[in-house]
Amino acid sequence: MKRSFTEIVLPMSLKNFVKNIYHRGIYTAALFFSKIGGTLSYSQSQAMGKILGRITYYAMKNEREKTVTHIKQALGNGITDCEAKHLGKLCFEHLGMSLFEVFQLPNFHGSNIHEYITSEGLENIVEIQKQNKGALLVTGHIGNWELLGAFLARCGVSFTVIARENSNPYLNELLAKHRKIAGFNTIFREGISTVKESLRILHNGGFLGMLVDQHTRVESVIAPFFGIPAYTPVGPFSLARKTGVPLIFTTIHRLSNGKHCATFSKPLILKHTDDKSGDLTESAVLINRLYEETIRKHPEQWVWMHRRWRN
Repeated sequence: MKRSFTEIVLPMSLKNFVKNIYHRGIYTAALFFSKIGGTLSYSQSQAMGKILGRITYYAMKNEREKTVTHIKQALGNGITDCEAKHLGKLCFEHLGMSLFEVFQLPNFHGSNIHEYITSEGLENIVEIQKQNKGALLVTGHIGNWELLGAFLARCGVSFTVIARENSNPYLNELLAKHRKIAGFNTIFREGISTVKESLRILHNGGFLGMLVDQHTRVESVIAPFFGIPAYTPVGPFSLARKTGVPLIFTTIHRLSNGKHCATFSKPLILKHTDDKSGDLTESAVLINRLYEETIRKHPEQWVWMHRRWRN
């Protein structure tokens, strides 16, 4: 029997087809830049990334305006419009450099990582390794957080990062590939076995990285961030409470000479009382305060375009 057009089951809707073409286009562009970035010297890749970031700042009006608005919102009346715009441009330039530095990851090998990244508090990580137990490294989107994983891997740390899955599956694959080359692994938090895999890694003495400085659709509490109430993820605090592994506050920032400095705190002392909700909120307040202190030191290196204070 002849079927009408509406009865025919298409292999892919037009909407999904267009989305797939768009995702492939973005992936192709990223692959193109990664090939170029991998052939450049470290300083050349930073220069190229800075130019790309500056172009993006002027080209993406909505992101530029969000960035400037958030900077003024967080840093208060002490910053002028001109200063906020300048800081916003530096932020975009930093992100452009960070992107091209990621393309350099395959060129980082053995001890040469220390030519690009120094550290403070690495002995805290070494001490935990000596005890043959895992740890949670709580970090955020400041500095070039991707280099943090590469640095730990080159220092002999078994490191896995829990990352948000990008809506573009091709970019997920590309980024996971670069992380794998750099020596560390990725778990996407949307996966059905994320919790099980996280517990396995910690049980086997591995180090697990979690970023909690953004508004995401995960278990969160409201805690002040730059004096403004913000939803703050509590996953790492719950996991530390459940497993008893130490929790380290970790950041990385770009230095004036183009290199980076990774910092690792001593294990944080978190409350563990019968009031679980109150304990998690107190931990979130602590982490937000530590992030705020770090961002104030290096304000051009945080992702100000992110809508941190929504709802």
